[in-house]
Amino acid sequence: MAKDPAVLFYTSDFLSGVADLTMEERGQYITLLCLQHQKGRLPEKSVKLAVNTISQDVLKKFKKDEDGNIYNLRMEEETARRIAYSESRKKNRKGNISKSYDKDMSSHMSSHMENETENENINKSLNENEAKNLLIPKMFSLFKTHNPTYLGSVEHDYKPLMSIARFLAGQGNIDPIKDKEQIFEVWELLSEKISKDNFYCQKTLLTISNHIQSIAQTSVHGKKQKLGTSAARTEAIRNW
Repeated sequence: MAKDPAVLFYTSDFLSGVADLTMEERGQYITLLCLQHQKGRLPEKSVKLAVNTISQDVLKKFKKDEDGNIYNLRMEEETARRIAYSESRKKNRKGNISKSYDKDMSSHMSSHMENETENENINKSLNENEAKNLLIPKMFSLFKTHNPTYLGSVEHDYKPLMSIARFLAGQGNIDPIKDKEQIFEVWELLSEKISKDNFYCQKTLLTISNHIQSIAQTSVHGKKQKLGTSAARTEAIRNW
């Protein structure tokens, strides 16, 4: 698959972020951001080939991983967000094709429609205004309670938290608004486990939402497994 040629670029955020940089430093910064988007985390050789010597003020805008590669966290998150969005669109298109086919094959395929039907009901019930006012702020507050150094916000993390809420509701086949107390109970337990995990405790809610199935399965079983049928998922969500 070809490399995605684009990523969301927030011009206001960029201009605010480079206000203390010279024009030369801004050139270095945008060049490295573009290079990271195309190639991923950057080794020292790639940095030198791209901008020769990087200024310390520009370098402060990047983190260094255990392999010595540098990366800008915001660019990594926006790239992941774009990938997740693209994948969701692909799944939606495939889902529409499957629904059309299943109309003619319903007598043979009814068991395969269970999860899709559950997800449709969940999405319909998750009214956006209710989610904004009742669900997401409380989920963010619970996460912050166990991860007090987290720097996100309700507004910035709205979509990742919404994705997590949909996943949790789907696992228990429950209504995310009417049964929000169950969502809160499970999410608080997961937030506590995340705070004690050496890897995920340092990650953003966007990254956590992209791995929430793995995190939840590990929390339930102690290792990665499928959660099984609707009844089994309902029982699992109560026992988390």
